[in-house]
Amino acid sequence: MKILRGLLIIILVLLSFITFILFTHPGLNTTLFAARRLIPGELAIKQTHGTLSSHFTLNDFIYRNQTILLTCDTAEINWNIFTLFEYGKINVYNFTLKNLKIIIPHVVRAPTPSPSPLTDTFKKLRYFNLFQFNVNSIKLQYAEHPYFINSLQINQTMTNYYFEVYPLHGSLIGYIDIAFKPALTWKTQWDGQQLNVHDVFPAMTGLINFTAHSQGTWQQGLFENTQLTLDHLNGTFNNQPIQVKFDVALNQHDIYFNQAYVNLANASATLQGFLNPKKANVSWNLTLPQLSAFSSKFTGNLLFKGQLYKQDKYYLTSDLLGKDIKIADVQIKQIQGQATTQLSNEVSNINLKINHLVIAHYVIPTSTLSLNANVNYPKLETNAVLDLNHNNQLSATMNFKINAASLQETPISGTVKVNFKALTALINANTFKNFSGLIDGTFNITGTIASPRFSGDINLLNGHLALPQLGITPRAIFIKSHFNQYRPIDFNGSFHSGVGQAQIKGHIDLYHPNLPFTLKFVGNNLQVLNLPEYQMRVSPNIDLSNKAGFQYLDMQGTLTIPYINIKTNTVSQAVTLPPEIEVVGSNINKPFIKPSNMNIHLTLILGNHINVAYQHLLAKLSGQLTINQLPGGFPIAFGTLYVNEGSYYLYNQFLTIKNGRLIYFGNEIRNPLLNLRAIKNTTRSTFAAFTANEKTTSQAIETENYVGALVQGTLLNPKVTLISNPPMSQNDILSYLLFGEPMNQVSGNPLSMLSTASSALNLLPPNASDGTAPTSPLTTGIMKLGAFNPIQAFNFTHPLSKHFSFKSESSIEEVGADLIYHYDKD
Repeated sequence: MKILRGLLIIILVLLSFITFILFTHPGLNTTLFAARRLIPGELAIKQTHGTLSSHFTLNDFIYRNQTILLTCDTAEINWNIFTLFEYGKINVYNFTLKNLKIIIPHVVRAPTPSPSPLTDTFKKLRYFNLFQFNVNSIKLQYAEHPYFINSLQINQTMTNYYFEVYPLHGSLIGYIDIAFKPALTWKTQWDGQQLNVHDVFPAMTGLINFTAHSQGTWQQGLFENTQLTLDHLNGTFNNQPIQVKFDVALNQHDIYFNQAYVNLANASATLQGFLNPKKANVSWNLTLPQLSAFSSKFTGNLLFKGQLYKQDKYYLTSDLLGKDIKIADVQIKQIQGQATTQLSNEVSNINLKINHLVIAHYVIPTSTLSLNANVNYPKLETNAVLDLNHNNQLSATMNFKINAASLQETPISGTVKVNFKALTALINANTFKNFSGLIDGTFNITGTIASPRFSGDINLLNGHLALPQLGITPRAIFIKSHFNQYRPIDFNGSFHSGVGQAQIKGHIDLYHPNLPFTLKFVGNNLQVLNLPEYQMRVSPNIDLSNKAGFQYLDMQGTLTIPYINIKTNTVSQAVTLPPEIEVVGSNINKPFIKPSNMNIHLTLILGNHINVAYQHLLAKLSGQLTINQLPGGFPIAFGTLYVNEGSYYLYNQFLTIKNGRLIYFGNEIRNPLLNLRAIKNTTRSTFAAFTANEKTTSQAIETENYVGALVQGTLLNPKVTLISNPPMSQNDILSYLLFGEPMNQVSGNPLSMLSTASSALNLLPPNASDGTAPTSPLTTGIMKLGAFNPIQAFNFTHPLSKHFSFKSESSIEEVGADLIYHYDKD
């Protein structure tokens, strides 16, 4: 009796506890309290209503763990737990959630679940009949991407579940029929209308409609008699029309791609074939007729096609053909490529050929790329050879240790070798020709994919090129350089030109935005010009630099010019603007030289072989200048250049330059002071010289008679003074210069010609010390004569009014007349 009484007491206690848990509100709270202790993570419920047996409500529901945060304003469940004992299932008549928020703060990289747990999840659904499930307002925050659904409804009829999903835009309606016989079988169909792509992919836009269906069986981790079909998908995607269709069948280990088609912005892709462990044959095509449809930065077209097949091993092959491709400054006339990958051994071979590659106006007619890759996870080994225009190769060996958690942190190590032998075929420039030699170098690469580090050497050996515009052919060019990432590149070298040679040394910082550099340039008798009319050799000792933080180029040193020979074809035929041309009512614009952004302190030394024959001047020069310039200013000079000997062409004859100087005392280098004396010998005269004691004895002394000009002022504003020995009038000096005899011996009427000739020169008042006579009163005349083209012309001008005059001119070559309007400028 005591035992029976004890059992009854235990049964009554259990029944009382079950009744308390299932039928009382405190029992509901007790169950939730136990759940908070048993489940991982944190569970908090602010308020509850109802009982566990039939109907209860949870308000302000919060659950969080390391990977998810779930909140809900209201969770309401109306069920009948006792149907489990009657029908073997719990009937859930209504399950409603309001304002559901799911936050997954970061991407969870979890192992792919095996088929058995997936099947177990579906099997657990057998214990529930969910007649109606409603969610009002769903927000899913996955990493940084939010997704919103206005409402979700699921209704169950027997084994059918009907879904109605209403995102922010459009609708998604479908059903799924699930059964276990005993394998999991299903049949489903979905219809989407006016779905906004932006709701799913925030960076994209578009509206799509689609219809899809599927049916099949899942048994022992394999699909049997399964079909996945997208009947149609159309609409817009990023403002481009899109169409998609596919039909895939799965049966145990076999996959059949009956149809797969995508068309986006006139680009199309197709896939067809079958795949199984023993045999495979899948072909695909991708056509991109207008790359500009995807981005305004791209133009051209591309065609990809390939095949996945299996014989003894899996192979993946693909072909590429592209034409008229342009991406920023890169242009490709044609590109062809083939790739073969042996999937079983994870070995890939890629061959690529590019015709007429243009990079920022630099043309590479032909280039080929060969790439071999071997994957032994996590290791990846690659070998690549890039050939540019034949015999110019870049070869690389790279090793990667793949970091699956963060590809950017994948360690890399490798070597790139440069071997360019056919430089003429590689470099095609207008400024130089016939570039030959050997470019050889080695690059070492370490670090990670995100932060690679570079170091190495690159050299030019025995280079040679021609500079047609200068007429020189630098040769024996040797340049060596060493670089280390984030540090300036050091270089040094030497070359020959003509009979001379030069050495260079310096460094340049490519990582600084101003590209600061230093260059030491030392040479001896270096040929820099070798043209029919110009030859020049220089001996520089110059330092050039562009320092970081400064916006100008600094030049210091000495430039010695041992040899110059400037010679035009015919001095007397040198073409210049005739000085007698007048521009009425305007000023003659002198050449304007813009200031340069340079800091210069340079000593210029002329050697003993500086010969100039240019326009009206034949001269041999010497001297030394110091040239200075501040940034933004004009170059100025100090020093003197001497005309040691020479002649000046004037009035169809040469005048001998007895002495001449170009003088600089801080003035602009383009405008020196002039001091030139050019004369023409006439006759020698003899006179008697008496001794100091005035005895009757005398001695005959010959003196040199000459006429000429003293040129002073500046190069931009020269002043001319006529000189003679013995002293004579300007008319006689001009007569000697023009006719070789004094004016009174010239036949005809030379007055007008002499007057016009004098107007062609910028004459100063006469200088008695030079033996000149008073200026001729002739200031006007009807005859004109050019200083460098002595052709006589008859000139007649007649005023018609205050502003108009008529002018007529005739010569042995042409006749002309002009109506001239005169006006005064303010």
